[in-house]
Amino acid sequence: WFQLNSGTTLQLNDVYFINQNDMVAIGESGTIIKSTNGGTSWFNQSSGSTEYFTSVFFTSDHDGFVVGSNGTILKTTNGGSDWFSVISGVFSTLKSVWFTDTNNGWIASMWDDILKTTDGGISWSLQNISNYLPLYGVQFSNNNGIAIGQFGTILKTTDGGDNWNSINTTASPVLLHDIEALNETDAISVGDYGTALKITDTGVELIFQMGGGYIFYDASFSDLNNGTIVGNNGSIF
Repeated sequence: WFQLNSGTTLQLNDVYFINQNDMVAIGESGTIIKSTNGGTSWFNQSSGSTEYFTSVFFTSDHDGFVVGSNGTILKTTNGGSDWFSVISGVFSTLKSVWFTDTNNGWIASMWDDILKTTDGGISWSLQNISNYLPLYGVQFSNNNGIAIGQFGTILKTTDGGDNWNSINTTASPVLLHDIEALNETDAISVGDYGTALKITDTGVELIFQMGGGYIFYDASFSDLNNGTIVGNNGSIF
């Protein structure tokens, strides 16, 4: 690994590969930067916002979304050259955005909300969930989705989010930071205390837990068996 010059000293929270050459990174104070040469160089894109951005997702080379604090949703239709605001209807911090195609997308909120769009992000509506804890991540595979959050919260849907069911888990009631779908039914979630959980159709299994001092922030898997987990203090598993 070698460090690249991002052109900013502000905190960056998420990055998305649009294609082999183009990528977008987002962060605090309305920061959006883009690279068109695989990350060798970066340039600023004007977001028109000073909000704290948390998550970015592109559905094509041209169409993308950024979400963040105070219910902020930004959309671009030209690869990020221009961004415009979309009404979310909420004022909480939006933590994670995910699309399964150009029309259907979901956003997880720290005010225990899940938003859904079926028109490519033009409009968003609240989904019916019986959860009262902050949500930190959401991922879908077709109509099967999982949302995770505080105190080990795990919600599942099999109908595109029309109905969400809470999974009762005693595996580890910790703050879960990230969810990584392995297929339509299985996923890995990671969080505080170095916790890694496997979520299946039959329940939740504690894979391992490192204990105090460890916080896992992200997980990525190439297949059902091979993956990487990263966390604080430079930890990689």
